[in-house]
Amino acid sequence: MSDIDERLNNIKVKQNQYLYGKFPPKDESGYDARELVRQSINADLNEIATQYMKMGSPVAKNVMMEIFKEGKDLTKSNNATIGVGAIPLTRTQYYQQKREEITQEWVAGGLGDRDAEVILAFLDAKFNQWIPSQDTKRNDDEVDLDSILNEINNEEEK
Repeated sequence: MSDIDERLNNIKVKQNQYLYGKFPPKDESGYDARELVRQSINADLNEIATQYMKMGSPVAKNVMMEIFKEGKDLTKSNNATIGVGAIPLTRTQYYQQKREEITQEWVAGGLGDRDAEVILAFLDAKFNQWIPSQDTKRNDDEVDLDSILNEINNEEEK
């Protein structure tokens, strides 16, 4: 856990840099320093979400996989199936919705303390802290390239 806490602290520093730092303008070759910081933050958050997933019981892992798959579909702009006029949910909206559901299930006794805490931490890393790109196509591509499913599926095959 201390490794995760240290990484989360480092992410906060990067997030502050991303939000408040000064970056050179995008150059002719397409190099965008600010975008690279955003991608680095999101890559770190993916790794942390994966670590949380590994910490959960088999039941919690299944819940996190379901959340991930559903969130992937509901937050991707060209796959949205709910909302007004099929407008996709933002990651933050999805996070708030799922956080409330998991908390209610925890209070009702459907989840143990450790599993609920791990699931909520996973949700925070994967959906609440994620920094979206200004380019919606890039956001959709990032969801497609997300490594959580691949890592967990590879582990289960071993």
